[in-house]
Amino acid sequence: MTSAEPIESNPTFSEARAKIIWGESAASVRAFLIVNNVSAAEADAKVKQFVRERNAELRVIGIRRVLIGTPLVLLSIFLTWYMLTDHSNVYNRTNNRGLGGVFLMGLFGLWKLIGGLFFLLRPQSDDESIADIEE
Repeated sequence: MTSAEPIESNPTFSEARAKIIWGESAASVRAFLIVNNVSAAEADAKVKQFVRERNAELRVIGIRRVLIGTPLVLLSIFLTWYMLTDHSNVYNRTNNRGLGGVFLMGLFGLWKLIGGLFFLLRPQSDDESIADIEE
């Protein structure tokens, strides 16, 4: 995690935080805290704090994906234009694989860019573990 939050000293809160990071619903984590003798008000506050931490981490992942995807998309657009215009003698019938590779690079970049924007704009809508998302 890249958050600057201190690690919880209370094992119940540490486990609740881990549950949120691993993608469990806020309602189930709140119920877990209440079962472990945490007041409803404190449980709500802690769940909100942990969800904010998770969303902040997802936004960091989103920024990373946007920073990877944007240059790939732009580079693939430029290379496609360069290969298909008269500015280049590079494109010929034997170089279809090169254009195919550029196309695949552009698709990969677009996938990263859209996924990154998704995490930037709606991080709370994903319930996957952060460890699984970072892969």
